Amino acid sequence: MKREEIKNSIENIKPDFYMEKRLYEKISDAAPKKRSKKKFLIAAVSCTLSLAVLAAGLGIAALSKNNTGNDQNADGRNSVGNRFIMSVSAEEVSVPLENASVTFPVGRLEVSSDEYGIPEVNYSAENVLSVSGNNIASVTYRSKFNNFMVRDFDKFHDLVKNNSYYDIIVPYSDEYEGKGNDKRLDIMMEHIKNGDYDVYLKNAEKKSKDEYAGVDYIDYGEIKEYGIELDFNIDVNNLDDYTVVAMGLASTENYNRISSSEPVQEYTFENYFNKESEIGLINWFCLENSNALLENPEMPLSQLPHDTVTVEVKFNDGTTQTQKYDFSFNDKGNLVIDRL
Repeated sequence: MKREEIKNSIENIKPDFYMEKRLYEKISDAAPKKRSKKKFLIAAVSCTLSLAVLAAGLGIAALSKNNTGNDQNADGRNSVGNRFIMSVSAEEVSVPLENASVTFPVGRLEVSSDEYGIPEVNYSAENVLSVSGNNIASVTYRSKFNNFMVRDFDKFHDLVKNNSYYDIIVPYSDEYEGKGNDKRLDIMMEHIKNGDYDVYLKNAEKKSKDEYAGVDYIDYGEIKEYGIELDFNIDVNNLDDYTVVAMGLASTENYNRISSSEPVQEYTFENYFNKESEIGLINWFCLENSNALLENPEMPLSQLPHDTVTVEVKFNDGTTQTQKYDFSFNDKGNLVIDRL
């Protein structure tokens, strides 16, 4: 898949309170980076479903008693209760990686030809990695290739909670209803240009349109959970029927603090809210693996390059545990994950 296609798809989705339900809406019809005559398509599954599975599944996964890695304090004593388990999810399936080898039951990598006879590669799943465990301070993922795309949900929520994400929050109006992210930004920038929002800009420096990432809905649920202080008076007690109360404008700088605009090789998630499940949601794509298949469509899928994913978990007492996984495909096109 072309990295620019991924970047454009991701940047068109502004992170807000329901970002988990809308991630990767349009990752499709992408061409390879170096070969213009062949296409690599990823039919990405909506994160609405896959992350709902995470919420239902990861929280009940039993922790492995045999997890390998460093489990000692600096003085050599064992750290009781420090365990983690990584799970992989897609569609309605969430698989804890407790066994030595797992063949993931969702998604298949395959080569076909389009109507003009041009080979194309399709992988029909969106794989979301996540960690569950006790006493976790942070989770770091590393890929042998640049196969990760990141949206740091918890970091976003922490910034919102501390009123340090949105540059400007203005009252919601019907003119924003049913509009896409770019159109909402156009509307808000026109109001800023006309001085209509000067009262809301008193604590923020005006920026050019290119310096803003876009405009989010801010609803009653966000206000209740994060205690956002609005710059206008609104009776939230009368919002049961219509929850949107404001629009939030975030600068590109703030937006980039919680996201990667390009595929990355490594990322660390802090456990801001001391969660025990759904820590470090990250998407793994078979980008490098599929590039090799585009170069040689006749290659057996089991001979494609393997990705090595390393998960390093730091616990609240300062100890760490590390586990490595081999990501490959069998000749049927199923993703195979082996604990190393």
